Amino acid sequence: MIPDSVFGGVIAFLCAAFAVGFDAQTEVGGQLGRRYGTSILRAWPAYVFIIGWGSVDVGFYVAFLFNHDWAERAFNVHVEQNLLLTGVVVGLSAVAIVRTNLATVGSFQIGGEYFYVWSRSFLIDSLNRRRVQARDAFLRHYRSYCETFQVIPIISSGERTNWRNSPRAARNV
Repeated sequence: MIPDSVFGGVIAFLCAAFAVGFDAQTEVGGQLGRRYGTSILRAWPAYVFIIGWGSVDVGFYVAFLFNHDWAERAFNVHVEQNLLLTGVVVGLSAVAIVRTNLATVGSFQIGGEYFYVWSRSFLIDSLNRRRVQARDAFLRHYRSYCETFQVIPIISSGERTNWRNSPRAARNV
């Protein structure tokens, strides 16, 4: 029982990390579009985001192990005898579980939606800041080369003919 529950927790964490990371990557692609075509794993907030929400999902997995009825009523997750399968189900449904309202007190709904969306927005903001910093560094480095280009004079047709007939132009062709 204990090895299965530990392995189930590890599987829940890995599946949740995949589900949350995939959700964040698609949201980054939707928000930044073509401006950001690389992986979210290029910035440290992505690791914090994935590990944090994966850990929250492991907490839900442990809570489901002790409260079978609550898991079935609140999330429609049936805790099976096979705890590894339960880990897969809980892990892959991490985004749905985190975004579900856990309880309602009066008219106030308690859930993880606010914190999940806030952390994902923080991730998008940090990736965008990183992109802007990289662009500014690129421009700082190469702007001096671009500013030293001389303006190319407009050559009239007569000067163009003289240039073509010059011996120097024949050597360059």
